[in-house]
Amino acid sequence: MGHPRYRITAGDILVDGTSILNLLVDERARLGLFLAAQAPQEIPGVLNLDFLRAALDAKNGHKTDLLSFYTKVQSASLALRMPEDLIKRFVNEGFSGGEKKKNEVLQIKVLNPDLIMLDEIDSGLDVDALALIADELAELAKNQTKAILAVSHYRRLFDVLRPTHCAIIIDGRVALTGGSELVTLVLQEHEHQTLSFLDLADHNTFTTIHITLAAHADVKILIAAYGDQQLHKDYEITMVHVGENADSACLFSAAATNQAHLSIKVKTEIKSLAPQTRSIQNVRGIMLSDRAKILGEPSLVIDNNDVKAKHALAVGQINPEHLFYLLSKGIEEHVAKKLVLLGFFNEVASQINNELERETIINKIKLRLAHA
Repeated sequence: MGHPRYRITAGDILVDGTSILNLLVDERARLGLFLAAQAPQEIPGVLNLDFLRAALDAKNGHKTDLLSFYTKVQSASLALRMPEDLIKRFVNEGFSGGEKKKNEVLQIKVLNPDLIMLDEIDSGLDVDALALIADELAELAKNQTKAILAVSHYRRLFDVLRPTHCAIIIDGRVALTGGSELVTLVLQEHEHQTLSFLDLADHNTFTTIHITLAAHADVKILIAAYGDQQLHKDYEITMVHVGENADSACLFSAAATNQAHLSIKVKTEIKSLAPQTRSIQNVRGIMLSDRAKILGEPSLVIDNNDVKAKHALAVGQINPEHLFYLLSKGIEEHVAKKLVLLGFFNEVASQINNELERETIINKIKLRLAHA
């Protein structure tokens, strides 16, 4: 935006094909750029209404009709559920953190800029205020002539905004760029997550999971899947390490019978900024008929030498020696196969620390196998 604290050493900033590097801060704002500050300044003695009208007059290049201006401000403040007196008070003075952020969005609605830059607009907001502001911004984003650049440490804002382009910044450097999949799940520093998925659906499914890990984060992905009849089930799991000393693990157990087709792709990417990373992939599959197919594709993409990473793939029929042992004790073959399958899935379920969740998944698997 042209803050004097920052100096551009290379490159250019183009707006509609024209460089703005030589424009002053106010000239950039009048051009249609807007910065919603992370910590909006309090301006003593300056009424919010006077401030807004001065900004709108400057942008339009002429005096704004007072009645239409006041109507516009009132409508915008009502949409944001702002207290009635807020627009008549001094700019941000005595405002709560949430009120300051709403005041920034009020300015956006009144000034109608073309490029909206949001510097942690979601910080300091409760759940209700965040939902309200995010909805207002999402509505603005539908306008194809506008662009929004949002910076946040949290995923919750992006769940509503649905960005088209994403960049993850670690220690002031762009560590990763891509599409909206980058914010599917971003683990912050020292954050730990266990994600468990059970796919027993009797219809075709496509599941994609994308997780980005910052320094010292830890994720464990546990998946159990069963395919019957002529179902097709596809899974794409990506774990991207962008910070040091983080751990990732993906344990996937799949079973297919009749003509079911299961495809499993698991990829771990370890970036150069992620030394001392540890990652494990273990994909296992049991095919219960000659026409069933399970295709596994684990892969590692490593840009740092100081890591420990491994993957394993094992797909085949039920171990005949296991089956013979159970049959030799008088257990019927169809029952023996279900016991082996239950044990196969239990190896994944046993990794779930939450006892209630673990028991729920095991019971669902038992129920599904009972009707197999």
